Amino acid sequence: MYKDRGLIIKHIPYGDSSRIIKCFTQEKGLITLFVRIPKKGPSRALYQTGSFIEISAPNYRKGSMLSPKDVKWDSNIPNQALAFETHTIWLFTLELLQKSLAEEFQLTQLHERVYSYYAHLLYEEIATNPTISLLNIAASLGVIDLNGINPLLESTLIEDLNKLGWNLKHHKHPAMKDTEIFNTELERFLSHFNIQHLESLILLD
Repeated sequence: MYKDRGLIIKHIPYGDSSRIIKCFTQEKGLITLFVRIPKKGPSRALYQTGSFIEISAPNYRKGSMLSPKDVKWDSNIPNQALAFETHTIWLFTLELLQKSLAEEFQLTQLHERVYSYYAHLLYEEIATNPTISLLNIAASLGVIDLNGINPLLESTLIEDLNKLGWNLKHHKHPAMKDTEIFNTELERFLSHFNIQHLESLILLD
C-alpha cells in the first residue's frame, strides 16, 4: 500500500464527479491523481487547490496516474482558513510551485519548507511578504544561491527565512531593498522556468 502526504497545487475538473489533481507529495514529489468526488457535503472542499491531504493507494507505478483508495485531510495541518492578505501570498506560493515543479522529482527539503511556511503564515509568525515565498522556493530548487545574495538581504527578511530552515547571517548594511530583491529574483525565476505570466501577481498589487 502506497501512503503519502501531499499539497494539491492544481485541480482540473473531469466530468461532473471526477478531478485530475496535481499533488506535491513528500515521498514522490509532484504526482498526478485521478479522484472521484462526492456530489455534496463538506468533503468536496478536500479536493481544492491548496488542500493538504493524506493519500492511500493500492500501488504506485512511476509515470502513471494514481487512483487513491482513500483521501483525507492531513492530520498534521490545522484545517482553518487563512486571513485574506495571507491567503493572497499563499496563492502566489501555489502558483510558483505549479509552474516550476517537474513530475516525480523528489524534493523533500522543499516539501518540508513549504509546509513550514504555511504553518508560520497560519499562526502569523512570519511576514506576509511574497519575497520570502519566492526566495524559499527558488533557493530550494537551485535557481538562486541564498548564501550568495545573503549580504543584500534586509534583517527582517533574513529572520523569516531562517524560520524556514535557512542558516543566513545578518548584515548591518543590506545592499538592496526588499522590492529590488523581489523584482530581480522574480525575473530570474520566470526566465529559468520559461514562465510567461503569473496571474497571482495581480493580487499582490
